[in-house]
Amino acid sequence: MKPASPSSAPARQQPRLEASKAFAKEVMAEAGVPTAMALVATNAEEAASALDTFGAPYVVKDDGLAAGKGVVVTRNRDEALAHAQSCFDAGGSVVIEEFLDGPEVSLFVLCDGQNTVALSPAQDFKRIFDNDEGPNTGGMGAYTPLEWAPEGLVQEVLERVAQPTINEMARRGTPFVGVLFVGLALTSRGTRVIEFNVRFGDPETQAVLARLKTPSVRCCSRPPRANWTRQKSCAGPRKRLSPSWLPRKTTRTSPAPATASAASKRWKPWTACTSSTPEPPWMRKAKWFPPAAASWPS
Repeated sequence: MKPASPSSAPARQQPRLEASKAFAKEVMAEAGVPTAMALVATNAEEAASALDTFGAPYVVKDDGLAAGKGVVVTRNRDEALAHAQSCFDAGGSVVIEEFLDGPEVSLFVLCDGQNTVALSPAQDFKRIFDNDEGPNTGGMGAYTPLEWAPEGLVQEVLERVAQPTINEMARRGTPFVGVLFVGLALTSRGTRVIEFNVRFGDPETQAVLARLKTPSVRCCSRPPRANWTRQKSCAGPRKRLSPSWLPRKTTRTSPAPATASAASKRWKPWTACTSSTPEPPWMRKAKWFPPAAASWPS
């Protein structure tokens, strides 16, 4: 039997931050985290009222997990109601929100239940087909770093979003340990949270980790602060974590065939530098990442 590998993941109750959008909204409200105004609907009448409250563009989200495809953003009220009804028919509920303008940003935050440290921000694109003409997918591609992002964005997200959320989860008796994915919209009224995930997500992870110079295992198994509480799921000596990054740009793309569900995915790095920025040793040793060119779909 092989020895157990160190790992870090949220406990049973913590994944509700991703599994239930209504629960995530509740936590954000208690923590004072900036996010879109929202109403929860459990039937067609409530859904119609919520749609009229916020107006077009309409944003309707399946409250449960939907593989990144449970969100409809449309100016067509009938389409929005139809999506809500399909969720009701499946025994679920929906969260209907105000529309958030502006570009989206993704940020992975490592948490130990008390402290947080951020990785490099990335941007992904969710709609299939050119010009955002198709439906949402789990992600059609992502890139990092974001040279256009406002200065101080990461610190703002840590102070106004991640840390308050971690504090609220601890107050509830369910301290969050693991990776908190923060989906953001940089709106005309300021930074707003779109959603939380409780894991490394596709396609941003491939782009972010391709730039990470610090070994990924060390990031997940060692604390970001000197006073990190050692968990059963964490290993290694206590040491302040400060991730370092390779000075290159990376992207991860997903080719788009006729349907989103048929989209096979490939990892394709691009770097502005050559021999001066080689892949880090830990990546060269990890045969599973990036995949061999021969295994990429044609």
